[in-house]
Amino acid sequence: MGHIRASVRLPGDVTAELRQATPLGDVHIALLTDPNSRIAPMPAEATIPLSRTPQVE
Repeated sequence: MGHIRASVRLPGDVTAELRQATPLGDVHIALLTDPNSRIAPMPAEATIPLSRTPQVE
C-alpha cells in the first residue's frame, strides 16, 4: 500500500481515480481535488472510500 508524505494535506472530499496509463494495462492513481474545497483535511491514516474511487480506462 502506498503512503502520502505527512506534509501533504488532502481535503476530506478528495477522489482517487485508477487510470490505465498504457495499452499494456499499467495503472496509476490520480488524486483529484476541488481547488476551492473548504472541506477539512483528511486525518492521518484516513482512507478514500471505494465510492469515491472509480476506475477510468
